[in-house]
Amino acid sequence: MTKVILMGVVLLLSQAVAQDIDSKPLQHERQQLFEKRKALEEQSHTGRIAILQGADNCIKGASTPQSYKECEQKENAARQKLKEQQKPQLKELQQERKVLLEKAMKMRSDRTKNKPMPQGTIATH
Repeated sequence: MTKVILMGVVLLLSQAVAQDIDSKPLQHERQQLFEKRKALEEQSHTGRIAILQGADNCIKGASTPQSYKECEQKENAARQKLKEQQKPQLKELQQERKVLLEKAMKMRSDRTKNKPMPQGTIATH
């Protein structure tokens, strides 16, 4: 559940950056972050598939309720381990996206500061 929320936040931030700024200077950085996110997601899928295949084989070989329960416990432990292994990478990616978003917001702010205000507009700064 936490991973889903984190990935949702990461996705929203990346969309905000992509939609908010059409800046060429940040385009390369956005592409790099996309590649990192994609690679991490591919690793996650590969790991989850391996866990499911192992659990499937274990369950097929289970002959008692206890052996079935052990299969479920192994699967849960493997999922948790994968999640913990990916946590630092997710946090790093989140931080990089946050920095990129801040850069984009600063660039936007700098652009709007340098634009003349339309006639009849009251300055609020």
